[in-house]
Amino acid sequence: MCGSRFVAFLGWLLMGLVVASAPIYAEPLVDLTTINKQLWRFPLKDEGPNFLKWGADYQVDPRLIVAIAGAETTYGKKENLCGDFNAWNWFWAGSCALSDFASFEQGIKTVSKFMRKSYFLAGYNTIEQIQTKYCASGCEHWAPNVTMFYRDEMGGDPKILTYSHPYSPKIDLKTDSKIEPKTGPKNEIEPKPSDNPSWSSQHEIALLVILFSLGAGAIAVALFFLIRRG
Repeated sequence: MCGSRFVAFLGWLLMGLVVASAPIYAEPLVDLTTINKQLWRFPLKDEGPNFLKWGADYQVDPRLIVAIAGAETTYGKKENLCGDFNAWNWFWAGSCALSDFASFEQGIKTVSKFMRKSYFLAGYNTIEQIQTKYCASGCEHWAPNVTMFYRDEMGGDPKILTYSHPYSPKIDLKTDSKIEPKTGPKNEIEPKPSDNPSWSSQHEIALLVILFSLGAGAIAVALFFLIRRG
């Protein structure tokens, strides 16, 4: 009886390890270096953190909003802008002349917000579908260009334009030899090692209780300590 319980326990343990190792999000984490490499020669070069911040807030892949700016205005070049700071030629006020933004960040926030609200939630979930609503005329190169910037140059997956990762400068900010990314506040306190316990330290007590409750005995306890040491 004890042996059968132990075998059953091993089965549940293996299943738990598989579930624990599965990715939490479908989309890969987008790091700041990827975006900065795309923007570093252009007017939007300092806006990488804002693309990440508002993309995470509105669950839109920030690389998509970057790619649209690339296709519309070559990442914010003044001669291509519809209005002040409008790197996406987003006619939010009904016409090009009236569609100024107060800053590039305001533009990033607005386009990210309405990409979720007016496109994704309305069923426009591919770059080609977005083009049919976003671009009114002269659009033969729009989807290919956005796709090239998004997929070929920044590694995005055109089948997954959403983004589920929370914004975290500590995760997203990475240095690059050619780029000096913005950093967070200098007085930001780094978490102590004890604030980020390993998987085993978080669950070792619960695992020990389960082992004893299953009646696995000395073999199970030995297995527990082997896992703990690993």
